[in-house]
Amino acid sequence: MKNFTTSASQETAFSVSQLNRQIQQLLEASLPWILVEGEISNLAKPGSGHWYFSLKDDKAQIRCAMFKGKNSAVRFRPKDGDMVRLRARVTFYGPRGDCQLSVESMESAGEGALQQAFERLKTSLQLEGLFDAKHKKPLPTKPERVAIITSPIGAAVRDMIIAFRRRFPLTELTILPSLVQGQDAAKNILRQLQRADDSGHFDAIVLGRGGGSLEDLWSFNDEALARAVFMQKRRLFPRLVMKPTSPLPTSLPTFAPPHQPPPPNCSAQIATNCFDKLSNKKNNWFVACRAFSNKVSSSSTL
Repeated sequence: MKNFTTSASQETAFSVSQLNRQIQQLLEASLPWILVEGEISNLAKPGSGHWYFSLKDDKAQIRCAMFKGKNSAVRFRPKDGDMVRLRARVTFYGPRGDCQLSVESMESAGEGALQQAFERLKTSLQLEGLFDAKHKKPLPTKPERVAIITSPIGAAVRDMIIAFRRRFPLTELTILPSLVQGQDAAKNILRQLQRADDSGHFDAIVLGRGGGSLEDLWSFNDEALARAVFMQKRRLFPRLVMKPTSPLPTSLPTFAPPHQPPPPNCSAQIATNCFDKLSNKKNNWFVACRAFSNKVSSSSTL
């Protein structure tokens, strides 16, 4: 068998820096922009505001960096184990011989499929007439007892209670605790909605939670829940309680009920608008009575 050897005099050796420079040029020229999907692992968020993590599948992984100016546009809070889709550039750091992805954008890997499923179900229910304006109920004139179906912890329930207490403190509020995210949330919400509606005790029902990504809101896009909202007897206000600058995410119950207030207004504020009108009427009545009384008093002294 012939033994092939390379003579040092016949071939010039690369230095390590030259080799890494060649690798960098080849990689970055052949893969300028890519879309890649995988699972987040070892996510780190140091004080600099940059994100560092690994993207992996069952056979391999690659390191990733997403800098502060880019990750501020991400619409959800990624964590270890999340499946994501990245738009990124392949970069190679020569001094260490490291290959990594410089991430420009990130979205949930399941969001595209979820959005399509949402649109299909929305269209189907719309064709049945569930979202027609003629089915919407008028706002209650004087709701004295209101049920709030939401998570009993977190900012959303606090915001709704504060809104009621500030605008009409005499309202009797009943918190019906429910999961608002996760596998069993839709069934939990539906059970509490039916319980509140069947009781006949409440003049209005608020179904609320904080804002979130499409995946976070997916339990609200349950067909049975949308139909229950359509069929319920009480006035119901589905509301996503958000900051004024938040974009408006949509879920199926926001199309079916009597009223959908835009942010930054929450359902509590909309539900108590009628109280403001009622209070104004009472104030006008008292002013008229006082004026009449003064007029009578003045006449009697003449």
